[in-house]
Amino acid sequence: MEDLKRGELKKRYDGKNGYSPQRRKIQKKDITTHLKGEKTLGIYQLKVDNSIKFGAFDIDIKKGIKFESDEDTKEMLKECVISIYREISSIGFKPYIEFSGNKGYHIWIFFESPVQSYEVKKVMENCLYNIESDEKIGIEIFPKQTEVNGEGMGNLIKIPLGIHKKTGKRCLFTDEELNIAEDQKKFLENIEYTTVNSEEKNYIEDDRVTEQGYRSSVSRERKTNSK
Repeated sequence: MEDLKRGELKKRYDGKNGYSPQRRKIQKKDITTHLKGEKTLGIYQLKVDNSIKFGAFDIDIKKGIKFESDEDTKEMLKECVISIYREISSIGFKPYIEFSGNKGYHIWIFFESPVQSYEVKKVMENCLYNIESDEKIGIEIFPKQTEVNGEGMGNLIKIPLGIHKKTGKRCLFTDEELNIAEDQKKFLENIEYTTVNSEEKNYIEDDRVTEQGYRSSVSRERKTNSK
């Protein structure tokens, strides 16, 4: 049950009451309703041993920011998304970009087998050191937590190819220039996993953020969010 709650738990979005937890494994029929747009599903990343099977960047315009035109917003986002994509690719990871269904984008990294969340988060944080982004752009990293305790489940993230309930638009994978892939099924079939060796190599070699320092920053973040 513990593993189910932390690693396999999903939520559904009904457009009215927000996400509501369904404490069971995702089944084939759930994926079907998600792809049909009847429900939008999300999952919690962390398993009982605090390992994960994927990481993601969530890149969007910060709330409350207004632009003179949509073109300004698109260009600013495009530059940031492509920069992160290229940086994460340069270290041997295999990232995939997805239009979020609203203004932003997700960059997904799928691992061939479970890896420790604190290692993945550290590597992803380090990649942002080489990225120049406008202060109007918000970048979130999933996993947000490196561990969960007791009944905690961490943060939920919407799974790919769902319908954005606010805009009614579908989330779709794109190429590295943010052009929507014509055949989403074929795109999924060609996705390659990032190897565990690649993740471990980057975690060991990149010491710009120490594990101790990183855990301290996570602690501060938790305190801030709890206020």
